[in-house]
Amino acid sequence: TLQLERLAPHRPQIHLGIHGAGHQAPLRVLSSTRCSRAKDNDAWMPRPAGDRALEEGDYVHVEVDLRGLHLPFGTLSVAINAEPAEVIFDDIPLRRDSVNIPVVALGGDQARVRLCPAH
Repeated sequence: TLQLERLAPHRPQIHLGIHGAGHQAPLRVLSSTRCSRAKDNDAWMPRPAGDRALEEGDYVHVEVDLRGLHLPFGTLSVAINAEPAEVIFDDIPLRRDSVNIPVVALGGDQARVRLCPAH
């Protein structure tokens, strides 16, 4: 769980997700400004339920499930505040030789995110 403590006034974008080792594929990223998403080198895709901007003070619960229990792929889900979780990606490749690294990329000066204990 992350809390968005401060968004930069001029570049408020924050990207949340995973990257492979060396910032290589698989890349799965969610944008804070619209909850749009991008993977690997594909174009940004809109959120199916419409735009949803994350705001200062929001809690973002991120879950990456790489067990492949129900799919041949891993999933990345996000819940904002007390809202239900939403599957953002259900196509994360599962390979024994791959490394997935959590990523929080802050877009502008003075942005701050706090890592919170899991609930």
